[in-house]
Amino acid sequence: MRDPRSGAPRRLLMFTASPWRMLTRLIAVAVLGLGSLGLSPVAAWAAQQATTTTLSISPFDGASVGEQVTFSVTVTAADGTNPADATMFTSWTIWDGGSCGAGTDIVTYSLTQTSPQTFVTTFQSPSTKSYVACYSGHPELFEPSSSAPVSYPVTRPTTTTTLSISPAGGAEVGEQVTFSVTVTAADGTNPADATMFTSWTIWDGGSCGAGTDIVTYSLTQTSPQTFVTTFNSPSTKSYVACYSGHPELFEPSSSTPVSYSVTRPTTTTTLLIRPADGEASVGEQVTFSVTVTAADGGTPAGTWTIWDGGSCGAGSSLVSQPVGSRPSPRPSRKRRRSRTWPATRHRRTRGTRQVRPCRRPSRSRCSPRRPR
Repeated sequence: MRDPRSGAPRRLLMFTASPWRMLTRLIAVAVLGLGSLGLSPVAAWAAQQATTTTLSISPFDGASVGEQVTFSVTVTAADGTNPADATMFTSWTIWDGGSCGAGTDIVTYSLTQTSPQTFVTTFQSPSTKSYVACYSGHPELFEPSSSAPVSYPVTRPTTTTTLSISPAGGAEVGEQVTFSVTVTAADGTNPADATMFTSWTIWDGGSCGAGTDIVTYSLTQTSPQTFVTTFNSPSTKSYVACYSGHPELFEPSSSTPVSYSVTRPTTTTTLLIRPADGEASVGEQVTFSVTVTAADGGTPAGTWTIWDGGSCGAGSSLVSQPVGSRPSPRPSRKRRRSRTWPATRHRRTRGTRQVRPCRRPSRSRCSPRRPR
């Protein structure tokens, strides 16, 4: 087909694209027509529409490591429509450096009629980055555009550590004491993982790192974890359990301090004196019986002392011996003069047995007297 005025052949174009693309082609035809009339042609790029790209991230104020994060991208043409076209390829990309082409492109999606388009991911380490969505545009139909940067923090999940001590309130020296520790992540789960090492420590100074660390255990799936011990001396200390956390996955945490007292066991001491009627004659044997019993029924270590002043430390101490031993019989302080006979001999007098003391201080044996 030829132009009737110039005789030049006309170009025949087949349109199978979207209305916007068809409109662009018609403009191009008009430009060619103007050129045949000797007028200055207008560039086909003048038909490109401006676009607007928006980006939103959910959860809105940040996420924890391992938590699901959703990026939502919307691209809109100047007339409010979606510039997606099935016959052409356009796309958008999310960058983490604050501007198009800066940092790392975390995803590139083809633009579709779905609006907004979403991208769901999780982050494995904490970070704070500025994300931007960039639309590529189309060389003939749509101009490229980018969203405003969105600063987004990804943090380690918080944890909670609790400590309980049994028996509650305190224990006695030598008594078994159980410390129970529970570590919980923000979502209620146990942060223990077989692929990493995390631990908790119990300190006796009221805060993490203060005083002495009495135990450190690796965190396991067992909850609560327990530590059993005994104390050999009385004390009152403030115990706290501290979870180490993980540099990428979990925040550290500590329990509320627990004040705990370890005291000496109570004892009961009884004293019995025989004769039991409350008095004895001078020179008569007197027996003191002392029994010391611990609160658990056992026999404690140490010594006992008998005082004659009515209270411990008053008057004079009569005797002091280890617990569990018995005192020796103790006579009265004032002794009666008495005679003892170290040996005796016997003689018979008229059929009667008579005992005669041996008075001679001689090594020879005593001989019986002759009867008169």
